[in-house]
Amino acid sequence: LAARAGKRVIAIDMDLEAPGLTYKLLTDQINPHRCRGLVGCLLDSLQHGGVPAELGDYLIDVPLPELSRPPRVPGGWLKLMPAGVVPSPNYFGDLRALALDERAARGEATDLVWPLIERLGSDLAPDLVLIDARTGVTNTNLLVLSDLADAVFMFFLDRAEQLDGVRMVMRAVAPLARDAKRPVALHGVICRVATDEAHVGAGWVESPRDHERRTRIEGFLTAPAAPVRHTVDSVKLFHLHDERALLGREVLLVDELDAGGGATSALVWDYHRLAAAVIDDAPAIARYAEPLRLSGSAEDAARAAVLMGDPAVRAVAGSHASAGAIAERAGPGLLEE
Repeated sequence: LAARAGKRVIAIDMDLEAPGLTYKLLTDQINPHRCRGLVGCLLDSLQHGGVPAELGDYLIDVPLPELSRPPRVPGGWLKLMPAGVVPSPNYFGDLRALALDERAARGEATDLVWPLIERLGSDLAPDLVLIDARTGVTNTNLLVLSDLADAVFMFFLDRAEQLDGVRMVMRAVAPLARDAKRPVALHGVICRVATDEAHVGAGWVESPRDHERRTRIEGFLTAPAAPVRHTVDSVKLFHLHDERALLGREVLLVDELDAGGGATSALVWDYHRLAAAVIDDAPAIARYAEPLRLSGSAEDAARAAVLMGDPAVRAVAGSHASAGAIAERAGPGLLEE
């Protein structure tokens, strides 16, 4: 979505033990098996005493879907740095040779990874670098959280064991969130939330149950810690509602929005609100959504509202009255808001 809105985006698969971004982002026509990715690049950096001169060998250009509505904003692209040649027995040998967790424990990983991040910035000038990190508390994750990230999005279920783990990690990062020179923004994403009657056949709306859940979890995550410096001052929370259709298939939801009917899915709204927070550029998203807003179609107006994350809009399938309300709400004033 960011790339289609004109942003230059690099996605790095740093979930080295369970890499999966190639399956999410690449089509069957693209063979990622020749790209050595992050692990290969770091091994070559160790061997040659610095970041390789040509980073294109470790990146894959991800084709953007040519959707009819809305059209792409020029200038955007998406490049993937996979974890490595996956699946392959050689990958696990490379992973053992890299021993990134052990290097992180010895305090050596920052000097290995940070020059790569800097080179990606200087060579490609990306607007966003998105890192898919590991699950759990690991030395590698500490590297990502403390040295690389400007914003952290933690995905979890509303379960005691996961809430305890998320709070532990957030408390470890809390002093960094107050760093005046480079504060880290903390976000929580509550996943697989059951839909209720307020969501059935509707676009995004926070139900009373959602509100209670968000308030309860926010209070839990920001409860006073000992020592006090590890108290989480604030955290922005998002919901990802359950979508039964995903039990049988996996899709990119930006495609679903274009295909029609996406404005009636709570999860589509959820993901676009989350994407807006990650992209953090409301004018860019507004430019991307503007062709929909100006099309004169109530359905397109609903899609524009989804893309812009407007929680005041509720799209009800088959309701001409609500469609009219959407068109009115998504009128000229929405862009200024």
